[in-house]
Amino acid sequence: MVKAWTTEFPEDEAIVAIPRHGRHSALAIEGASFVTTRLRLHPVINALELPAIARRSRVDAVLSHNFTAPFRNSGTYVYDLIFKSHPEWFSGREKVYLSTLIPLLRYASVVFTETMVEAARIRTYATKSAVVTGLGLPGLFVDAQNASETERDYVLVVGRLNVRKNLRRTLEGLLLSGMIGPDMKVLVVGKRDGVEGDYPGIVQEAMSRGEVVFTGYVSDAELKDLYVGARLFVCLTLDEGYGLPPLEALSLGVSVLASDIPVFRETLGGHAMYVDPTDTGAISRSIAPALDALRPEAMALAPTWAEVVHIIRGELSQSGGKA
Repeated sequence: MVKAWTTEFPEDEAIVAIPRHGRHSALAIEGASFVTTRLRLHPVINALELPAIARRSRVDAVLSHNFTAPFRNSGTYVYDLIFKSHPEWFSGREKVYLSTLIPLLRYASVVFTETMVEAARIRTYATKSAVVTGLGLPGLFVDAQNASETERDYVLVVGRLNVRKNLRRTLEGLLLSGMIGPDMKVLVVGKRDGVEGDYPGIVQEAMSRGEVVFTGYVSDAELKDLYVGARLFVCLTLDEGYGLPPLEALSLGVSVLASDIPVFRETLGGHAMYVDPTDTGAISRSIAPALDALRPEAMALAPTWAEVVHIIRGELSQSGGKA
């Protein structure tokens, strides 16, 4: 987002606040200057430290993520309020951490989000209208290419490992399909995050045989290679604000089996195969036809980052600032 902003609006002065304990690789972005925050917790940084930085730097507007910075022209990008519609999927610690998100939104001049589905949820729980921007893909996925023509011997699952990602039913359905074995494995990419849940015996046995493999976190470059080599990408999450992984898969010409939920109908349209993510039997029956489906052409369904930042800047300009 920052790279697109400085490219599209080189006349703007972009100041990026990063936590002192965070990764500083972003410091290489041309056209942006950086300040380091002293506090640690994201909501505390945004609520207390960002307004002070903004006043000291005499900026026209502040754009923050999830937690609003109280400032005269403040835009907040809210990724989702799933913790309000489905609190059972979150730990007590996560709910405490997120508890200030909605109260702080009253200070937002404008709220941004990724989809119409999420905008409706924001209106329900925060009584705020949200401007829909979508999200761009990571840079490595922008130059679309078709998936490898070589023999592909695995099904790919990508996402943080928590109960919302529905991995238990996903893996059970895959294994019950009879399609998974020594010649067709399942790779699960992602790190543990929040409430994960347990796995039944059928999954644990497949893990011991090496037919279900958890890779942990991988880099964007490694992830792109895994997409390209996959026979099928499966994303049976129970809910999302947006859901980048299936869009990444389609951008590389990989077949996608996705949850039949409103947000994916909005973002993926007719370019994916769908199944009820709560029905293990339906999942198992969908695997064979999904594996046999013709591979789609690489397609860019997500907006570009340039399109995203044009929307954001336009809204912030109307709400009281130049940039």
